[in-house]
Formats: sequence, structure tokens, C-alpha cells
Amino acid sequence: MDGLQNIVFGGGLPGFPGGIRTWEDWQAFAKAVQTAGDPHALDFKAGLTGVPAIRLESIEATLRSVVEREESFRLFRRLQPVPAYSSVAEWATQVGIGGDLADAFHSETADIRGDAGQYKRNVLRVKYLMTRAEITIAALQQRTILGGGDDLKARENVNATLRILRALEWALFQGDEEVVPTQFNGIRAWLAREFPDHIFDLRGSSDTEALYSAIYEAFGRTIGPDGGFGKITDVYLSPTVQNDLDLYLAPQWRVPLSENPRAIEYGAPVVGIRTSYGDVATVQDVWIEDPNAAHLTTPAEVRTRGRISPALPGPRG
Repeated sequence: MDGLQNIVFGGGLPGFPGGIRTWEDWQAFAKAVQTAGDPHALDFKAGLTGVPAIRLESIEATLRSVVEREESFRLFRRLQPVPAYSSVAEWATQVGIGGDLADAFHSETADIRGDAGQYKRNVLRVKYLMTRAEITIAALQQRTILGGGDDLKARENVNATLRILRALEWALFQGDEEVVPTQFNGIRAWLAREFPDHIFDLRGSSDTEALYSAIYEAFGRTIGPDGGFGKITDVYLSPTVQNDLDLYLAPQWRVPLSENPRAIEYGAPVVGIRTSYGDVATVQDVWIEDPNAAHLTTPAEVRTRGRISPALPGPRG
């Protein structure tokens, strides 16, 4: 064993002119040759020699994420969660107090008419949202920009949660169980079945006066004897509709951002619409479908990068 003391390893390596002689030298060499295996980095290293060809890439430790965040799901965050204990949920809604508008008038000795409130029983099938979080063994073992395997597992758990929230937020507006039985009915499908006269189709117009008139008509149909006794507090808008309001909504209909008189000028952000029934807050939600949205205009094979189940009927390519 004493003879090994005179053996020098790596005498020709750049950065180790005296060879690898001590334990510290071995640690320095091991640190130099670690690599994340990025194919682009390996291509770049093709022209390098010695330790620089195999050393760890200099990469920024910050992951720059441009994906959905929890704050992106604006309607879901407003909802009050209610626990479900069965696959079928039932509840009752009172839709009237009974009687007619003037049936309380009687003569002095007439029989007093009675009535009862009106109730509606509602039945809803509970729908299930699920996904799987997966990482490969290779990804689990290597060091990446996210750190070690445990960091990557935590990141994929977050991604899985966001996928469920994304599907939920989208379905709150666009879900339709008659089209996809595993979905629940969103606002559009629910209104079409329960209150079709509450849907106002502006046919893609940028005429904000038509929108304002529709809001007033909606007030008339939802508040009062012919509708219900509620209040319109929020209007959820796609980014394109919000842009139209910012550009074209008349100043007298805008809720001011501040005391600055310019805060209600054309082009200023519209945070609310002023009406005689109260201010209506505008809520921009990117999950309200726009006719030019990528998921409506791009073929599924391209949008999903080929990840379509082979069991799905229809042609491929």
C-alpha cells in the first residue's frame, strides 16, 4: 500500500497541473465533473476538452414559471366549499312565498284564504376531478434546476393540483354534462336549462351601450315579481370584453378608481360599472372562452403534443 503514495492520477488534466494527490483533490474533481445532462449544454461542450467539457453547467437557480397560479382561478376562490357525503346531492330552494300579489285583501266576514311557500327540490350528481402526478426514475435520480428528486416530486404535486383547479375553473363557465357526462354543468349550461331568458347574446359586438342595456334588462328579469329577489354584484368577463369596456364604456357608467377625474376617461381600466341598482364589479377571468382561444382554434393533436389516448376513436395525424 505504501507504493500507492507515489502514484499520481490525472496529471494531464487542466485545472490539476500537479495531478490528483489528496482527498481534497478528489472532491474538487468530483465537483467539476458533475453535470445535469442538458442536451443543449452537451452540444455546446462538443468543442471543449478536458474538465471544461464535463463540468457542471452554470445555470441560474431560479425556476421562471409562466404557468397558472392559484390566483388565476378567480371564480373558484369566491365559492364557499360544501362537503359532500354521497355521490348524489339533494337540496331545496325556496322560489316563492306563495299566493298572489293582491290575494291578502278580504271582506270583513269572508273566509281567509291560505297559501304556502313554493319550494323546488334540486338533485345533483357529484362529479369527480382526478389526475396523476408522475416523474420518471431518471428524473428522480438526477440533479436538475429544481433541485433533487424530492423537490421535483413536490413540484409535480403542485402541478397536479393546478391541473385540477384549471379544469374546475374552466368547467364553472363551460362545463356541460350533456356533452361530457363526467362534467358538471357550468354557468352557461345551467342558465340555458333553468333560465334561458336570462341569456343575452350580443353576438360578439363591441357596442358597450348594448352591453349596458343588457345589464339593465338583466336587473329587470332578476329583481322583482317576474324574476326573483336578488342582486347583481359581479360580472365575469373575458379579457377581450374587459378590453372593450376599458376602451369604449362611457365615463358616466364607470366606477372611478380614485378621486382623479381622469380615472373614468376612455381607456382607463374599468373596475366596476355604475348602475341605478348599485355598482357591478368587473372580474376578468381568462377561463371564459374567447372565440379565438387556442383550445378552440388549434387541433387537439397539436395542442396536446400527440398525447392522445390510443383508445380514442378517430384518425391520427
